[in-house]
Amino acid sequence: MMDNIIEKWKPIPGYPGYFASDQGRIKREAAPDRRGHVHRGYILAPLRIDAKKTAPGCKSTGPWFRVVKDGRAARVAGADLVALAWLDGFDPVVHRVGFRNRTATDIRAENLFFKSKEIMNLQRRLDRRMRENFERQQ
Repeated sequence: MMDNIIEKWKPIPGYPGYFASDQGRIKREAAPDRRGHVHRGYILAPLRIDAKKTAPGCKSTGPWFRVVKDGRAARVAGADLVALAWLDGFDPVVHRVGFRNRTATDIRAENLFFKSKEIMNLQRRLDRRMRENFERQQ
């Protein structure tokens, strides 16, 4: 069914040469490397990493991508890249990405939203306390 969907692409602010689609795919445009060789553009494949070990502070278990920014390679959560391109006002320093269908592997733009990290952390603590109280009562 993906054949009928026309994918829309937007540049990712802060990551020159990278684009995010509304379907959650990341691509790099054709560009010369340091030696002057022109590499054709391509769609990035997600990394196969354990996010909890690689970025302990991050809660995303969805796909991660290796991108180059300012000449340095970095691993970035795919949800953050799509949110940067498609969600106006998203700042990864201040905000955390949430998933409408609660599936972290579904990084389509329509599935993403963001809240401040403080609010999401408060909600997590409240949920944990409620769960602990419920378990104590049983």
